[in-house]
Amino acid sequence: MNTRQRVIDLAHQRIPPRDIAVRLNCAPDTVHQYISAARRAGMRIPKFTNGRPNTTAGYAHISHETAAVLRPHADRRGIPLRVLAKRLLAEIARADLVDAILDDGGCDD
Repeated sequence: MNTRQRVIDLAHQRIPPRDIAVRLNCAPDTVHQYISAARRAGMRIPKFTNGRPNTTAGYAHISHETAAVLRPHADRRGIPLRVLAKRLLAEIARADLVDAILDDGGCDD
C-alpha cells in the first residue's frame, strides 16, 4: 500500500494528521495535501480541529442505554457500534421509515 493510501486509511480511522505524519515518518504538509486531495475527490474524511477530530460535524450522540441495546447487534456482526448506528440511520432514511418508527404525529399522510 502506498503512502497516500495509508494516510487516507488512517484519516478514516480518525487518526489526527500530525499523528499520521509521525506514524508514517512523513511531513505533516504531505499528510494535509493527501487528505485535502482526497476530500476534493469526494472522499468523506473527518475534519480535524487543532489536530483532533471534529466530533460535532455529522455525528449524533447515542445514549448509554441505546448503546447497550445496540452493542450486541454490532458485536454479532463484528462491526463497531458507530458503524451499526450509521447503517441503521441510512437504512431508515433510504426506506423512508422515520414516521413509521417514531409514530409521533409528524407524518403528513
